[in-house]
Amino acid sequence: MSFSSHAALPPFKRRCQVWVPPTPTSPFSLETAVLSFEKNDVPKLDYARLNDLFHFLLICDNPVRWPLMERVCRHLLKNQKIDLKYRAEIYAALMRSLAEQGKADEALAVTDTALREVGNYRTLQVFINLCTANILRDYMRDYRAADQLYASILEANHRLRHPIIRQASIEWGDMLLDAGDIAKAASSYRAAMSLGSIGASGETQGDAIQRGALLRMAEQQLRSGNIRQSRRLLERIETQFPEQKVEGLYRFLRGEAERTAGLYEKAIRNYEMLLNLPQWAGYHSIARYGIADCYYRMADYTNAMEWLADLQKREPALYQEKGSYLKNLIDRRLTALQTAGHKITHFSFYENNLENKELLPPINEQVCVRRNLGFSGPHSAWLDSREGKTVFYSVPLGVLSNLPPQGTLWIELWYRDFLSIPGGDNSRHIRADIIDDNGRAVPHVTALLERTFGQWHKAALHVSMPDTLNCKASVAIYDTGGYLEVDAVSIRHISDYALESLTRFIEGADPQ
Repeated sequence: MSFSSHAALPPFKRRCQVWVPPTPTSPFSLETAVLSFEKNDVPKLDYARLNDLFHFLLICDNPVRWPLMERVCRHLLKNQKIDLKYRAEIYAALMRSLAEQGKADEALAVTDTALREVGNYRTLQVFINLCTANILRDYMRDYRAADQLYASILEANHRLRHPIIRQASIEWGDMLLDAGDIAKAASSYRAAMSLGSIGASGETQGDAIQRGALLRMAEQQLRSGNIRQSRRLLERIETQFPEQKVEGLYRFLRGEAERTAGLYEKAIRNYEMLLNLPQWAGYHSIARYGIADCYYRMADYTNAMEWLADLQKREPALYQEKGSYLKNLIDRRLTALQTAGHKITHFSFYENNLENKELLPPINEQVCVRRNLGFSGPHSAWLDSREGKTVFYSVPLGVLSNLPPQGTLWIELWYRDFLSIPGGDNSRHIRADIIDDNGRAVPHVTALLERTFGQWHKAALHVSMPDTLNCKASVAIYDTGGYLEVDAVSIRHISDYALESLTRFIEGADPQ
C-alpha cells in the first residue's frame, strides 16, 4: 500500500507478506483473485496472460467467475490464429458461462457459430453438440430437445472411436436418470461400455472385480473420514463403470461425499435416487437422515423436520441415535427465528481492529495498544518480551451470533517482530478458543508465528464451529524473547463448499 504526502517527499510504502508457508491459504483467495482480475482491462492483456487467466477460471470452481469468463472467452475468440480444438474449448466455456448467468438462450445461439468454425471435424462437432445438449438438460430443463440431440449424436457417430462418444452416452443416461427413467438410463450406461474405443465390448469379469474393489476402497475412505479420496474414487468409478450410477451403494457413497463437501442439493438428489431403488431398502433409513441433515445445513428447517418425522416413523432406532439430536438443533434455531420475527442474518465476519476500548483486555507493562499506521485503524497491539519471559495477550472477538448451520470458522491476524533474543526460547504462537452457549469449549487450535524481521506477515487457522446458535471467540497471542506487533484480528465463517473448492484447486487433477 502507498500514501501520498508532500510533493517533495516520496510516498510511504509498506511491504506485506500474506500467505507465507506454513500459513494455510485462505479459502477466500479464489474469489478475491477473480474479483481482482475483473478490474483488469481484458482487451489490453496479451495472449499469454489471457490464456493463463482462461485456464485459471476453468479450474477455480468459484461461482463469481462467470462474468469474467465470458469477457475472456469473447476476447480470445477474436484471435483467429488459435488452434481449432482450443477454439472449440473456448466456445464451450463461453456457452457455459452464459448459461450460468441465466442467459441460456444466448448460450444456445453460440452453437451455430461454433459448428461453422469447427467445420467437418467430427469429434469437435460432437463436442459442441454435447455442450448444447447439456445446457438444454441442466439449465433449460428441456429434456425432449436434449434427448433428441443426445440420440442424434450417438446415431451419427456410434462408429467413431473416440472417448467423447462414450461420454455422450453417459450424459444421455444422466438425463434419463434425472427424468426418472431408471431402466433407459441403465441401458444407456451399458451402451457406453462398448462405445468410444477400439475393442470395447462391454464389461468383462476383470472389470467386475475392479469395480467391486474400487467401491470397497471408496467406502473405506469414506468411513475413515477421507472424503476427498472417496470422491476421487467415486469419480473414477463413474467414468469407468457408468452403470454403477443406478446402483444403491454408489448413490449412498456419492450422497455422503457430496453432503460432507457442501454440495447439499447434489447430495439430496443422490439420496432420493437411492430411495427409489427398493432392492437397497437397507440404506433407506440413513438416506432419509442424510436428506434431513442436508436441509438443516441449507437452513431449510421445515423440510428437515418433515424428513426427521418420516425417519422417526420408519426407523425409531436410528432416529434416537442421530435424528433426535438433529431435531434439538433445529428446534433451537426455529425458536430463534420466531423470536426474531423470522428474519435472521447469519454471522459472516467480525474484526477487532483494537479501536474499541471495551473489547480490549487489561494493559500491563509488557502489553500496550499504541498509535500506529494499522491495517484497519490507527492502533496496533505491542508485546514486549525483551527479558525472555513469555508475554500473553488475549484479543477478544466478541459474541458471534446466529452461526450458520454448516461450515467452519477462519481466523486471521497480522503480525511482525522487531527483535529476537539470541539463544532464547522463541516459542511465539497463537491459540484460538471458542466457547459455545453451554460453556463448552471447542478443541482449541494453535499456530506458530515465524520470524518476520520487521515485515508484516499474516497468520491464519481453522477452528471447528460449535453446534450452538451463538459462541464466544478469542485469540491468545504468546510472545517469548523480543518485540511483537499484532493488528487486525478477524474471524469469519467459511462454508463447506468454499473450503472444498480451495482444496480441490490446490490438489489439482486426480493423479489416478
